[in-house]
Amino acid sequence: SYDYVYLFSHRQITGRSPNKFISLPIISKFNPSKADSGDTIEISGYNFNSVTGLLFNSNYASFSLVSDEKINATVPEGNIYGKIELHSY
Repeated sequence: SYDYVYLFSHRQITGRSPNKFISLPIISKFNPSKADSGDTIEISGYNFNSVTGLLFNSNYASFSLVSDEKINATVPEGNIYGKIELHSY
Protein backbone atom coordinates (compact mmCIF):
# COMPACT_ATOMS: atom_id res chain seq x y z
CA SER A 1 0.00 0.00 0.00
CA TYR A 2 1.03 3.59 -0.57
CA ASP A 3 1.03 6.19 2.17
CA TYR A 4 2.80 9.25 3.43
CA VAL A 5 5.56 9.04 6.03
CA TYR A 6 4.63 11.04 9.14
CA LEU A 7 6.95 12.51 11.76
CA PHE A 8 5.79 12.52 15.36
CA SER A 9 6.98 14.47 18.37
CA HIS A 10 5.32 14.13 21.76
CA ARG A 11 2.47 12.12 20.16
CA GLN A 12 1.64 14.86 17.67
CA ILE A 13 2.26 14.91 13.92
CA THR A 14 5.00 17.45 13.24
CA GLY A 15 5.58 16.76 9.56
CA ARG A 16 4.68 14.68 6.53
CA SER A 17 6.66 13.52 3.51
CA PRO A 18 5.85 15.33 0.26
CA ASN A 19 5.32 12.00 -1.57
CA LYS A 20 3.67 8.68 -0.79
CA PHE A 21 5.87 5.62 -0.32
CA ILE A 22 5.15 1.93 -0.84
CA SER A 23 5.33 -0.41 2.13
CA LEU A 24 7.48 -3.36 1.11
CA PRO A 25 6.23 -6.89 1.71
CA ILE A 26 7.89 -8.70 4.62
CA ILE A 27 7.98 -12.49 5.17
CA SER A 28 7.76 -13.50 8.83
CA LYS A 29 7.47 -17.29 8.37
CA PHE A 30 6.60 -20.05 5.92
CA ASN A 31 5.26 -23.54 6.35
CA PRO A 32 6.33 -26.24 5.72
CA SER A 33 10.03 -25.44 5.91
CA LYS A 34 10.82 -28.24 3.40
CA ALA A 35 8.77 -29.14 0.32
CA ASP A 36 9.09 -30.80 -3.08
CA SER A 37 8.38 -29.27 -6.49
CA GLY A 38 4.62 -28.92 -6.91
CA ASP A 39 3.94 -28.68 -3.17
CA THR A 40 2.14 -25.68 -1.69
CA ILE A 41 3.88 -23.42 0.82
CA GLU A 42 1.95 -21.05 3.09
CA ILE A 43 3.85 -17.77 3.51
CA SER A 44 2.95 -15.40 6.34
CA GLY A 45 3.96 -11.79 6.83
CA TYR A 46 2.54 -8.39 5.96
CA ASN A 47 2.10 -5.87 3.13
CA PHE A 48 1.39 -8.67 0.65
CA ASN A 49 -1.27 -6.74 -1.31
CA SER A 50 1.46 -5.18 -3.47
CA VAL A 51 3.14 -8.53 -4.39
CA THR A 52 3.34 -9.03 -8.17
CA GLY A 53 5.90 -11.85 -8.29
CA LEU A 54 7.22 -14.62 -6.08
CA LEU A 55 10.45 -16.55 -6.63
CA PHE A 56 11.97 -19.67 -5.11
CA ASN A 57 15.72 -19.67 -5.59
CA SER A 58 15.43 -17.17 -8.50
CA ASN A 59 12.67 -19.20 -10.24
CA TYR A 60 9.23 -17.63 -10.60
CA ALA A 61 6.45 -19.52 -8.86
CA SER A 62 2.68 -19.43 -9.14
CA PHE A 63 0.97 -18.01 -6.07
CA SER A 64 -2.38 -16.85 -4.78
CA LEU A 65 -2.87 -13.92 -2.47
CA VAL A 66 -5.05 -15.08 0.41
CA SER A 67 -4.86 -11.81 2.36
CA ASP A 68 -2.50 -8.91 3.02
CA GLU A 69 -0.78 -11.27 5.49
CA LYS A 70 -0.91 -14.66 3.73
CA ILE A 71 0.18 -16.12 0.36
CA ASN A 72 -0.06 -19.71 -0.88
CA ALA A 73 2.71 -20.52 -3.36
CA THR A 74 3.55 -23.61 -5.43
CA VAL A 75 7.20 -24.69 -5.38
CA PRO A 76 8.45 -24.64 -9.01
CA GLU A 77 10.32 -27.52 -10.66
CA GLY A 78 14.02 -27.96 -9.87
CA ASN A 79 14.13 -26.19 -6.50
CA ILE A 80 15.87 -27.95 -3.65
CA TYR A 81 17.32 -25.15 -1.52
CA GLY A 82 17.18 -21.41 -1.78
CA LYS A 83 15.58 -18.18 -0.74
CA ILE A 84 12.01 -17.01 -1.14
CA GLU A 85 11.79 -13.59 -2.77
CA LEU A 86 8.78 -11.28 -3.14
CA HIS A 87 8.52 -8.62 -5.85
CA SER A 88 6.12 -5.72 -5.67
CA TYR A 89 5.15 -2.91 -8.03
